[in-house]
Amino acid sequence: MSLRLTFLGDVNIGGDVSRLASKHPPEWFWGDTLPLLREPDGVIGNLECPVTLRTAPWDETFKSVLMRADPAALPILTTANIRAMSVANNHTLDRRREGLQDTLEGLSGAGIASAGAGLTAEAAAAPAVFDIAGTRVALLSATDNMPWFAATDRRAGVNHLNFYNRPIIYRRLETWVAAARQAGAEIIVLSVHWGPNYRLIPPRRFQRFARAAIDRGVTVVHGHSSHVIQPVERHGDGLILYDTGDALDDYWRFLGYSNNWSYLFETGFEGGRPATLRLWPICLHGSPPIRRATVREARRMNARLMRRSRRFGTRFSENDDGSLSLDS
Repeated sequence: MSLRLTFLGDVNIGGDVSRLASKHPPEWFWGDTLPLLREPDGVIGNLECPVTLRTAPWDETFKSVLMRADPAALPILTTANIRAMSVANNHTLDRRREGLQDTLEGLSGAGIASAGAGLTAEAAAAPAVFDIAGTRVALLSATDNMPWFAATDRRAGVNHLNFYNRPIIYRRLETWVAAARQAGAEIIVLSVHWGPNYRLIPPRRFQRFARAAIDRGVTVVHGHSSHVIQPVERHGDGLILYDTGDALDDYWRFLGYSNNWSYLFETGFEGGRPATLRLWPICLHGSPPIRRATVREARRMNARLMRRSRRFGTRFSENDDGSLSLDS
């Protein structure tokens, strides 16, 4: 069994992206990265906005930043070969629970699987299981952001989890992995929206949790939330992408942090295990919103990531085109 999946960080098709959707075809938004997204068997990312026409904002607690995408922007996702999205994050309920339901229905109607939110706690924690190129893939998703968004037995919301190293947390994780395996999954992706913005190195408790997840049967830990790239680590038979940064969005550039630099994480699987990883450097916040980095830009980006990853025992080789390949 061979499979190639590309992982993206935060994807926000609201704001200026939605406003431009009527002026440009969906392909335009991805610029010259589109061939890199269409070549693998599928793409998985984190959708950091509700997709709904509803405008009523979340008002159960104070929240200063509220997102919303127009459903007309959904073809931007499908044109980029996106097959599944994590929806456990701190913006999923920005347009209340009605907006969440619209989002889930919109993704399903577009043929995009989703995990990490639902009309009950059980539904929010359930794996999304789907077939890609003859391989059964499961997506699990959870977040430690916005505890007020947590789903309950009677209330829609997200799959909320504090990533502490405690037996009760691991029992929940083991239950999710068992459900994915029972559904026939050969590859299990755990997509986690965790921690604060602009942190360059994951805290130790996240490191311990990610390794424990791999030990319990997760194939890839797909992290996001910080808006910057964090280290990559091999652990056992699995792969940990601590934070995959941003992909498509209209966020402002935060001085002192290169949140306009990111990567596409193309992962090759053999026999249900990650065998290769190639990182394609990308630059954000332009027109179109994404483009491939020049070789000169890539060299600067790569130097930072290689330095951060070395402390995790990870080594990369730099290719002539500026991409990085994970050393075996």
